[in-house]
Amino acid sequence: MRRSTIWAICRSGIAAGVLLAVHSGAASATVTTPCSQDTSAAFNVMSACIMSTYNAVTTGELLTGNYVQGSVLVGTNLTTPGLFNNNAPANPYGFVGGTISGTANGSFNIKINNGGNLFYEALAPGSSFSLNGGATATKFSSSSPPLTLSSYTNALTRMSGTIARIAENQHEGNTITVSNNNLMFNVVSDPTNKIAFFNISATALENFLAGKSGPVSNFKFDTDPTVTTIVNVTGNFSNYGDSANFPSTVPSNVVFNFASATSLTLDNWETAVLAPNAETTLDGNAFEGFIYTKDVISDANGINNYLFKGSLPVPEPGTLSLLAAGLIAIGWVARRGRRAMNTDIAPAR
Repeated sequence: MRRSTIWAICRSGIAAGVLLAVHSGAASATVTTPCSQDTSAAFNVMSACIMSTYNAVTTGELLTGNYVQGSVLVGTNLTTPGLFNNNAPANPYGFVGGTISGTANGSFNIKINNGGNLFYEALAPGSSFSLNGGATATKFSSSSPPLTLSSYTNALTRMSGTIARIAENQHEGNTITVSNNNLMFNVVSDPTNKIAFFNISATALENFLAGKSGPVSNFKFDTDPTVTTIVNVTGNFSNYGDSANFPSTVPSNVVFNFASATSLTLDNWETAVLAPNAETTLDGNAFEGFIYTKDVISDANGINNYLFKGSLPVPEPGTLSLLAAGLIAIGWVARRGRRAMNTDIAPAR
């Protein structure tokens, strides 16, 4: 099923029903989440927390005809038959910055399970909540949201950009090859800080998966569980119809970074994904992992919550040096301005 069909299903007219706002009063207090909203926190620390807490984060919409197994932070509208909050830390506090609606295959009833706590701005007419295991759903006013979504998305966007810069310049000779039907991600030396970077164009990755360098049935990553594999992919990417099997145990220490992509299609995908600017389509079997992107349209058989457990890079020293130099320059200009002002003003006689 392609994007146009999925959009039609998710945005079809909603059947008549009873409107249920579980807490009709607007949320007035800022909630405490597992991940700090302090903008001064190191963005790699913040990003690692988000990726190990949430299933999906979007700056725009998330539309799916199937369940989301974990908790979500959605910038605008969410369509789903339910949020199961499986494998989620206690009180992850899901957030929907627009309208949440159910789907026809769930009779427009939105399940929230396992004590999940959801904050939402609006509930679509005809949709209702089914709360299980102590779950809550709280409506908030757009003028007083319970959390600042940009604190989360800005950290993830900076993380994606940092990964792209490091991978393009410091991939340490790591290679991607095809052997025995496996797409091999070969770490050639002990990686710095236990993070192995790879850099590849979207076209090259598509050609690998299409079998142009030999048949590919499986992804194969470094088997050392202490090593995080980060694959930076440049350009728009789609593996629709050319999927390969991931390891039998979902790799919780692998990240695919699509920092420059504006269009992304993932078919049978099972890793953490960063794609801050992409309109993303999920296809095939359930997507398994964490995803951060602009918008998600999913025809996959669910979005499953396999939390990220790897490591993320710290800001490059060059970036910190440039920041420090910039602050010094600003201070110098300000001091010169004050001195010039004092010189130009003659003392009163």
